[in-house]
Amino acid sequence: MSEIPTHHFVYGTLEDFITGEELTDTDDERIRQDLARMMVEKLGYEKDDLEPRCSIETLFSTQFVRSNIELAVSLKELGKK
Repeated sequence: MSEIPTHHFVYGTLEDFITGEELTDTDDERIRQDLARMMVEKLGYEKDDLEPRCSIETLFSTQFVRSNIELAVSLKELGKK
């Protein structure tokens, strides 16, 4: 598990809705889990369409910067599902 900044209250652990992985249970993580669950159960996304906790690297002012993406969505081609 990743380190949690000290401003987070840790409740224990929870199971990731998408991957089943055990995660640190914080208020922020509960919101992410609720969002993922809503996207699957109410909006019709497949779990395979969602990728939690990924990152991208970009070039910013001549330096590579790594940005964390909380939840990425992959869209299928139009007309295919």
